[in-house]
Amino acid sequence: MKNQQTTYWEIFFSCPNALAELAQFYCFENGALGVEEIQTNHNVILYKAFFKEKTDLSFLLTLQDVMIVEEKEKQTENWQENWKQHFTALYIKDRYCIHPPWEANEENYKNIVIMPGMGFGTGFHETTNLALQNLAWVSDETSLKNVLDIGAGSGILSIAALHEKADLVTALEIDEDALPEIQSNCKLSGFNEDTIEIQLGSTDSITKKYNTIIANITGDVLLQLAASIQSLLLPQSYLILSGITQTYLEDLYQAFATYKHCLTTQDGMWHSIVFYKTGN
Repeated sequence: MKNQQTTYWEIFFSCPNALAELAQFYCFENGALGVEEIQTNHNVILYKAFFKEKTDLSFLLTLQDVMIVEEKEKQTENWQENWKQHFTALYIKDRYCIHPPWEANEENYKNIVIMPGMGFGTGFHETTNLALQNLAWVSDETSLKNVLDIGAGSGILSIAALHEKADLVTALEIDEDALPEIQSNCKLSGFNEDTIEIQLGSTDSITKKYNTIIANITGDVLLQLAASIQSLLLPQSYLILSGITQTYLEDLYQAFATYKHCLTTQDGMWHSIVFYKTGN
């Protein structure tokens, strides 16, 4: 059994808008539990990143004009109490309600109940919001059947797919610490274990094919995984990509040029694309 971790580190850093996606990617590549956008001032964004332990931040300083503002060691026992001050219900498209377990379910909404963990997502980031909107669009177009959620995080998109009557959902995540979060959040949202497969690894660990694939990651990683994702998607099926800045938009259109482009949605600097695979 793992020893109970008693502290974590909050890192505040500022970053030019043009480097925002790359800076976030660097954080996750160097062990970040999560990255939260705090505020935007002109073309500079202030971020808060979470790490399990004190981390050498030189990787961020390799990016031009990125500045470390502050480093703080925090007690994990205060994590959920802090979240209770800020995490309230989030409503998306009059369809989904994302809320913590200390708030009641909303009638006439598909309730996604998330216990705030250490950085795995509560749905407030634009990329998750866009992915949920596009998942709702796809589910109105077709039956989801078998769904693969790549980079599942806290399981929000997986739970939404279960609400949309998916037969089976595979939640794929590279961070081992996220797996119990996904399982717990599924149970809190009213779904039992046999409706979801929670798997540790990347797309190269997947052997089956899917009728719907959702990938809410970052643009550069989506490009790296493009061929693998295509190999996992069945014909006459939908692909939802999110976490994309303008920098990677055209490259992703080209990477999936053989697919039908259904729509692209945008919220601020972030984009989400829906493709439809017609052939083999």
